[in-house]
Amino acid sequence: MTDYNDDLPYAAKRTPVAWVSDLVKDTIIKVVKDADEVTQTVTETVLGRIKSVTINALETIQEMSVATSGAARVAIKMADESGQDVIGAGQRLITSSILGASETTRGTVQAVGALASGIVQGVGDVGADVEIAAGRLAGGAVAAAADVGGNMARVAEETVRGIVRGAASTNTEIIRAAESAVRGAVLAASESGHDLGQTAVGAVRGTMQAAETLGVDAARITAVSINTAVETAAGISTETAKQVRKALTESIKGADEVLAHEGEGQEGQ
Repeated sequence: MTDYNDDLPYAAKRTPVAWVSDLVKDTIIKVVKDADEVTQTVTETVLGRIKSVTINALETIQEMSVATSGAARVAIKMADESGQDVIGAGQRLITSSILGASETTRGTVQAVGALASGIVQGVGDVGADVEIAAGRLAGGAVAAAADVGGNMARVAEETVRGIVRGAASTNTEIIRAAESAVRGAVLAASESGHDLGQTAVGAVRGTMQAAETLGVDAARITAVSINTAVETAAGISTETAKQVRKALTESIKGADEVLAHEGEGQEGQ
């Protein structure tokens, strides 16, 4: 079996988090006046290294994700200090990471989720609109996955999960961030013309997983996410709504009951 660590620095073999922290310290935490430079630096020095290291073990992926999230959070703060649009900088960071990877392997997707979490935390740190950021990040990630022919559903799931987890560290109610993220993912999938139903499923699963991790009301966030996905699709076309509804009821436990309840509520109005 090939040892993918053969060409890595000693520090990377010993402790991935320490290694990435050194990379961040040396190449990211510095005075940067251009948000595009921040984006390029984070993408090239963190995501590229993650791809080479995380081939070996899930534990390493998780450790690297923590470091990646922290780097993204710092990048957003620096973008704000330089007077840049932090939400735009965050969206560029997400999309350029996927486009630069040109694939959606397990390690890459988890890295993107970690980036999303860190970006959202950074957006909250500087007082920018987390809800708007949630929608643009999820939409940007899905659109980039479509551009490289990647697994849009998997990207939506991990990105939305990261967004909701990141929102928990801000003053924004996570249910609002979840709604915005699901909406952004569904709209982007619709515009791409591919995998709309499964992308909606992935986005909803992302909110569910985040809720379970955070220990919040999973039933509520699941119901809100399901309804948001269908309502967003309905705003596009009746056929789109049918496609999303079918995918959700076939893949998400309890989705049929949630949608039936919502239908009853609308009839009673």
